[in-house]
Amino acid sequence: MTASATGEKATPEAVYRCLAHRVVTHCAFKMLNGERSPAKAKRQLINGLESLRQVAAAANDYPPFIMISEMIEQVKSGKSIEHLL
Repeated sequence: MTASATGEKATPEAVYRCLAHRVVTHCAFKMLNGERSPAKAKRQLINGLESLRQVAAAANDYPPFIMISEMIEQVKSGKSIEHLL
């Protein structure tokens, strides 16, 4: 089983990174398609990442929890999260 098309091994971090990438892609597509304003897309992105972080916390997956927390903080501060995906 792989977490991405690149064949990355399905570690918990890779699976959460793949899911986070889907959240980011979905929000960006909605914004670029004119369905969401940039502010609303940012809120939707933060909400999606926070939901993913809650799943990681419930599963006691601490490295992904920390990674997703960093993503949320960077989005809130206006920084890019591309390097984390």
